[in-house]
Amino acid sequence: MGRNIMAIDLYWENDEQTVMLVDVKGKWTWDELHAVLYTMQKLSKEHRRVLGAIVDVSSGLQLPGGSILNQESLKRFNQFLAMGDDGKGPVAVVGMNPMVKSVLDAISMVDKSVTNDVFFVKSIAEGERMLSNWLRQRNVA
Repeated sequence: MGRNIMAIDLYWENDEQTVMLVDVKGKWTWDELHAVLYTMQKLSKEHRRVLGAIVDVSSGLQLPGGSILNQESLKRFNQFLAMGDDGKGPVAVVGMNPMVKSVLDAISMVDKSVTNDVFFVKSIAEGERMLSNWLRQRNVA
């Protein structure tokens, strides 16, 4: 009998509890991702402040549906990236696959809102610095 282990974990990244780490490993489902997003939105409301999110996909991003070019995958991935829109908070993505990033760059050339307040960084530490600065500059941290 197999164990049901979530492939997405959520942690506080800093002591101030303004930045969360979304750790993505292995195969995951859109339902798992949406559960994490719901939890983050709930925490943001409970803390009455904007939260930043570092999404670590450095162990490999395996999209459900197999490809970001799949229409459903692209729609759902855009929903995920949009969690930074409308004051919901910035997102730093660590370890994004260069091919997926180039697809997102091309899409954002047509629609800049796709990657509003989304940053692609090389490390969790760089992501935390960037998000802490973003929050501080907007007086939300």
